[in-house]
Amino acid sequence: MVKVVSTNITSPIGWTTEQNFQAYCQGGSALRCYCPEEPYAATLFTDEQRAEMHIGGFTHFESMVIRSVEEALSRAPINLSDARTLFVLSTTKANVAELCDTESGTSHYLPPGETALKIARHLGFTTAPIVVSNACISGVSAQLIAMRLLEAGVYDKAVVCGADTVSEFTISGFRSFMSLSPLPCRPFDLERTGLNLGEAAATMILTHIPDEDHALESHRGEWTIVRGAATNDAYHLSAPHPKGEGLKQAIQLTLRNTPADSLATVNAHGTATMFNDQMESKAVEQCGLSAVWVSAYKGCFGHTLGASGLLETILTLRALDDHLVLPVRGFEEKGVSGRIRICKEAQHTERESFLKITSGFGGCNAAMLYTKQAYRSEHQERQMPKVSVLCEWKADQDFSPLEAYKQSIGDYPRFYKMDKLSQAAFVAIELLLSQAEEKPAAIILFNRSSSILSDRKHLAILHNEGLASPSTFLYTLPNIMLGEIAIRHHIQGETSLYILDQRNEELMKQVVEATLSFAEARCILTGWIDCPDEQHIEVDLKLLKAEGPTVDNKND
Repeated sequence: MVKVVSTNITSPIGWTTEQNFQAYCQGGSALRCYCPEEPYAATLFTDEQRAEMHIGGFTHFESMVIRSVEEALSRAPINLSDARTLFVLSTTKANVAELCDTESGTSHYLPPGETALKIARHLGFTTAPIVVSNACISGVSAQLIAMRLLEAGVYDKAVVCGADTVSEFTISGFRSFMSLSPLPCRPFDLERTGLNLGEAAATMILTHIPDEDHALESHRGEWTIVRGAATNDAYHLSAPHPKGEGLKQAIQLTLRNTPADSLATVNAHGTATMFNDQMESKAVEQCGLSAVWVSAYKGCFGHTLGASGLLETILTLRALDDHLVLPVRGFEEKGVSGRIRICKEAQHTERESFLKITSGFGGCNAAMLYTKQAYRSEHQERQMPKVSVLCEWKADQDFSPLEAYKQSIGDYPRFYKMDKLSQAAFVAIELLLSQAEEKPAAIILFNRSSSILSDRKHLAILHNEGLASPSTFLYTLPNIMLGEIAIRHHIQGETSLYILDQRNEELMKQVVEATLSFAEARCILTGWIDCPDEQHIEVDLKLLKAEGPTVDNKND
């Protein structure tokens, strides 16, 4: 059993979870219109708030994360120096606002893994941090891997923080997709016109509770994570499956036999974009949840990217502590075809479980189930599976994705549209799987440099031409390479990217084994793929097969 022992939300409308909850209930919002020439609405910290939050020697992003974690720790102190305490950072772009000409000596940019390490060491962690960078599902993905590592017995406690800032980098990118609204967004509404961006940090402190009868009863009434799942549409890089097939699968894997009438709410992603809201409505309907209240909070906070999955989960936890389902801000008239029950006004509920769902670029989807009810974890009789290597492939120093593609593949014209990181992944995985008799059900990859080449290219286009390219911006999300592979090989299971400060075989093994133990996948494609610059490509891949039992599901 994994219990939530403390939380924090740091946003432009409050420094604590309680302040944010009260502000939401009272109709507060920091959504404002910016940039008269090309207007967009967003929730941004004011200059005064930034100054109050700032910590010397740290960027705005880093200061925001530290403040959020410290506030959560003030309510549930734990020993951060313990070797069994984990730090997970969820973010889409981390310090990308600091990315500039490093030769000028003015850049404070660090890759996400190094940023996480800097924060972790300042706070007092001694273990290596994990950065989860899976586009908009990152906040839920971070909870998912933390839960697995705690249930696996690798760690006893975990601090999970999600954060992102709003900068010209992200504004220009979303503007290139024509997805930004100049008005406060209206999730699921007939007149929705697009999303708003937002900045925030949100923290959860999790602890593992032994699955013993007395422990179960003693923790009744406290929030616990029951289970979660991640999937891929294998359909399109920037558009969800129209019928929500990937999200539907994630919901079904998460709920299993959980009855719909036990759920207080389905907390939706609710971006207020035309396709996301429609897809979510169909997925919720197809999973038999039409009678459950649907809540969504981006009409107040905007889309906080890597923070959203945590922020929205925490706010739902707090609301249900007061037996409330919070309304969808901005919603007036239903504008989706799925039969769903959208919460227009706050509702009283006595139910003590809820489902969080989210989806993102690269075809990724995730869902998690939370409850206050006492239950016995399905993992109490978990056995680590025996893992065998089916095949492996490693690039030599002369590896050229383009030349390898021309010589060995040559039948996928989209290859030429990919960034170098995706090209390297595409070719290497194609060559690896040509040796295999079994197709992977999931992809778990690691790297250090995120999508630095595409990040720099995006900035160069923006500075030279004044307009961003949607195709280039898409590849600034490093998990897009996973979406490319999922589409090519029709992989509809989990696709996750973890960024580390350096290659760490032991940590990578822990993540992969925990995934094999608790996910539905029995065959996983995993390894290291990194393109730190134009001259260097690092690829080391394996196809792994789990044999024997993973979890005991007799309690489902």
